[in-house]
This record gives sequence, structure tokens and C-alpha cells, in this order.
Amino acid sequence: MKRLTLIALSMASLTACKSNDINRVVNDGVDGAINGIFGSSGTVVSANSSGSSSDYSVKKEKVWTHHAEKTPRNYGSLAFVKTAKNPDGKTRLKFNECKHPRIGNIKCRGYLYEVSPEGWLVKGDTIHFGTNHYSDIVIPAGQYYIKIEGKDVSKDVYATGTIEIAPFVTNYINVTVQ
Repeated sequence: MKRLTLIALSMASLTACKSNDINRVVNDGVDGAINGIFGSSGTVVSANSSGSSSDYSVKKEKVWTHHAEKTPRNYGSLAFVKTAKNPDGKTRLKFNECKHPRIGNIKCRGYLYEVSPEGWLVKGDTIHFGTNHYSDIVIPAGQYYIKIEGKDVSKDVYATGTIEIAPFVTNYINVTVQ
């Protein structure tokens, strides 16, 4: 009996089934295993009692770029492509490119928030940053939390995360939104 249950579960995992079929197979397998070990107990163990397709969906989060709050997870990617000396020796941040992975280059804008030594975002002093305006800014060196929003896309796309600005050079950054 145990081998038959194991074979049935293995076969179900190898074939493509609807979510209701998977739930039924898992429930039957769990019930069979419990009955085989403890005898028939009259209780039912359920993997997913609702069986609705919303249990397997992904929720979209709205990111407010003008709020000094970290998102629950980082979106997109932020990468420094190079640093270069500049004639005035100031610490600068410059947009190299902003892109969507399936569209290409797009316009982006957002804000930088200074990160305190304790890891908190400093509220009040937001720094504007974007591809059209504020694309080359003078900024104190240090750690910043960046929240960027894509503007040439018909849906909301973002990039968020922490970056470290090197002092006395121009820091070139590539942003890929998600």
C-alpha cells in the first residue's frame, strides 16, 4: 500500500495537473499515509482547502518614490558601471542609463534618501534624481536608499535599493526597473 501511494504521488508530480487535481492527489496521499501508519482515524488533512486560483497569484505593490520608506524588498537592479575623476574634484552621481529588461532605454525619475549610520532613512532632505532632469548631481559621499520610477512604460515599474557613493569622483549608475 505504501509503495502504491509513493508511486501515485511520483506520477502526479511528473504530470501537469490543474491545481484542484494536485490538491486532490496530495490530500489522498496524505490521508493514505496517515491511514497506513495509524489506521483510519476519520480526520482529513488538507493541503489547500480553498482551491481558488488566487492562492497561486502574485500581488503587485505600489511604490511611493516620494515617501522616505524602504520597500519590503528591492525592485530592479542598481549597478555602478564606473567611477571617473572630474575636473572640480566633487562627489557626483550621474545617470548612465535607465532601462526596462524587455523594452530597452526609458525615462526614469525618483529620489535618493540618505541612510543614517543606524540604517534608518533620513526624512526631510529628499534628493531628486532622473534621466531628464537632475541626471548629474553633486551629492555628499555615503550610503543612500534610491527609489526610481520608470516613465515610458504603460504600467508601474520601479527600482529600489541601497547604493554607496564613492567620494570625490563621478559615480555612473545603470538602473534596470522591474
